[in-house]
Amino acid sequence: MHNSYFFFKHLVPRLSAVLIGSRFISCFSQEKDELILEFNDNTRSFFIRVIFSPILSIMLFPESFRRARKNSADIFQEAMMGKVISLRLFENERSFSISLDNHHDLIFKMHGASGNVILSSGTQHSYFRSALKSEKQEVIHVQDRVIDWSPDYFQAHTEDIEKHYFTFGKEIWQWLHDRGYNKSADLSNHDLVLNALQAMGNPDFYSCHADHKILFSLLPLGESKKLSSDPVDAINHYYQLFIRDHAFLSLKQELIRRQEFRIKNLQTQISKNEMRLNSISDGSDFKEWADMIMANLHQVSTGADRLVSESFYIPGKFHEIRLKPDVSPQKNAEIYYRKSRNRLQEINRVKGWINESSEILKTETERLKKIQDTSEISALKVFEPILSEVREKKEQVKRLPYVEHECMGYLILVGRSSAENDELTFRVASKEDLWLHVRDVSGSHVIIRHKAGHTIPKPVIERAASLAAFHSKRKGETLCPVSFTRRKYVRKRKGDPPGMVIAEREEVIMIEPAS
Repeated sequence: MHNSYFFFKHLVPRLSAVLIGSRFISCFSQEKDELILEFNDNTRSFFIRVIFSPILSIMLFPESFRRARKNSADIFQEAMMGKVISLRLFENERSFSISLDNHHDLIFKMHGASGNVILSSGTQHSYFRSALKSEKQEVIHVQDRVIDWSPDYFQAHTEDIEKHYFTFGKEIWQWLHDRGYNKSADLSNHDLVLNALQAMGNPDFYSCHADHKILFSLLPLGESKKLSSDPVDAINHYYQLFIRDHAFLSLKQELIRRQEFRIKNLQTQISKNEMRLNSISDGSDFKEWADMIMANLHQVSTGADRLVSESFYIPGKFHEIRLKPDVSPQKNAEIYYRKSRNRLQEINRVKGWINESSEILKTETERLKKIQDTSEISALKVFEPILSEVREKKEQVKRLPYVEHECMGYLILVGRSSAENDELTFRVASKEDLWLHVRDVSGSHVIIRHKAGHTIPKPVIERAASLAAFHSKRKGETLCPVSFTRRKYVRKRKGDPPGMVIAEREEVIMIEPAS
């Protein structure tokens, strides 16, 4: 409600008492969507700070304001030194104007994200937010609007009364509903509307929480706190509360998001390990098979590829056990005993992972609950290392010094910059890799990964050469000479700048640049 008509009904008379007779001496902007206006009555300055940010659109009144030496621009200079002669609030509008004696009017349209400050002089208009082209058509429509508050009008338009009482925001309707308002033509509902109007005529201003935000209100809503009876003090105080609350909510939401991400990853990890454990546990009993082989040695001859035998534990159930025909029955039993031991070790290892992850999940879930229940920013600071850890990990993730391409099963690496060319050539590439570079001009180093026992096909070399040509200063030419040699014949002299190398035993190919 800080941009509502009902708040401006209190604010404009308060500003009139301060501004009338003072001169408009300064107007500038040094932040996007923020305008500073200064008025002076030869004794002191009065500042108006207007903000149209996506987070909050608001008008503030700081006691002082220090202008930056750089990156600030003067606005509305044609109206400078004009004396304030009057202020006017447009009836049932979120707009008011300040009239100067030099025939200029400052119009404040506090319409949220589409708000603006306009300097009007007859048919000439200047706009603080000049990108809002629609203002050029709308400025002439800033005028008084009429609302009929009579009982007859209320009863005739009860079904769509919200459209007719357009100055009422959702906070006012909430206040009415909390007191029993319903959509009927009953005059008791009209009495509630009149009560709301009367209450907003009271010079008390409140802060309240709703939808996880702190709101400015002329009516006490829920857990409300009185800010002030002075509109200037109240709006300044509210802004401080909002900024603090916004910082708290932003930090809390980021912590919750990060914690939920951690929990989801842990749950996925546990689920995968449980599936792995089930697949291991549900597999064949290698120990029983080994025992069955040893118990039937007299029936198994060397060279047999399978043994069919009744289960030791389930009468009537037969197992068909595969055997390696090139080893003895005892060796086959030994293989299955080893598999049984390995399987048991793996089961114990996976169970350990599940238990460890489950304990971490429990801890992280408790931490999430604590974050969700925290209502003070000082208490949230305890959890900030979570974000610091994430930021550090992001910083540690270094990008590769090359871009990968593939041709006929061969990997081609293209350097990104001079420094990364050196890293690619002398740290990433091996001595048998093929190294390519366009002749006589600067460009990317290109590496073709060597495959042991294989000769790099000519089409692969041509593809790598075309990439080297494209990533060089010859990329606009029809044909480019590209040198290639084994990486072991490329060296760097002491003191050479990044990317500069000496290559020996080169061959040259003429190629068309291609990405």
